[in-house]
Amino acid sequence: MTEGSTRVIQVDDFAADVVEGFLELLFTGTRTSTESWGDMLRMADKYQVDGVIKICLASMLSTLSVETVVPYFGALNKLSHLEDVKSAKEEVWSKVESNKELLRKFIDAV
Repeated sequence: MTEGSTRVIQVDDFAADVVEGFLELLFTGTRTSTESWGDMLRMADKYQVDGVIKICLASMLSTLSVETVVPYFGALNKLSHLEDVKSAKEEVWSKVESNKELLRKFIDAV
């Protein structure tokens, strides 16, 4: 592993803003931007950071909108093996079922 000798960790599978947001969450427990929750959730799963997973899920639930419903479902579907994600997915689906705008956006995307 070159990380030990170079003191550089290269992350090629996530955009720079996602990595920055992930590190901000990891070190401060908060995030100044509300974008990329789904991508940060995937990153938290990849690096097995349960605390960040929980923050991402809670934030996804509180920021669910017409603009976010499709990418959030995409991220939740990819991580359905996690118990917390299963619960969050059920809660998101419940919100989608009860909101015609969210349901229409979801159906249009499928």
